[in-house]
Amino acid sequence: MRRRSVMTGIALSLIALLPCSNAAAAHHEKTEEAVGIEKRHQIQRECENLVYEFLRLFENEHAKAADLFTEDGEASFSAAADPTVGRDKIREAWSGIDSGKVELNALVANNLLVKVVNENNATAFCYVTHYQHRYKDAKREGDSVQTKGSPLMSWTFEFKPEDGKWKISRTAVRGYYTTKE
Repeated sequence: MRRRSVMTGIALSLIALLPCSNAAAAHHEKTEEAVGIEKRHQIQRECENLVYEFLRLFENEHAKAADLFTEDGEASFSAAADPTVGRDKIREAWSGIDSGKVELNALVANNLLVKVVNENNATAFCYVTHYQHRYKDAKREGDSVQTKGSPLMSWTFEFKPEDGKWKISRTAVRGYYTTKE
């Protein structure tokens, strides 16, 4: 029995040394192009930081969040609407978001997963829960109350480097769920 397992191991080792077919060779080349572990971790950290900075700015300084996008970046918050394309257009669209009645606007991200595709592309996915405390009117008088139900959204991001810095090239809200109280 032992002799059979040793012989099987030797045979498998020899098979691994045989020349590959063209398809197998092409696949092998792609894995050889893989990003080194240190570079991969660096890209992951930069993209994670971009997501967190984006969410922080999107809480109260919506227009400033546009600075995190590439010049030709895209943002989509509705499957029915066309995406907003271009950093300046995103800034313009988001500068009109009114937060006059909002005392506290918090976006809490969890399950953030960043995948490095190659040295010039990365993607991310996360869930974001949106909490708000609002005043009854824009005068911002009296006590604020938390809005009923906290929307839970699933966000996707795509990243690429621009001028030596990683930027968001595309983001979209893929799901929007409201919890009931």
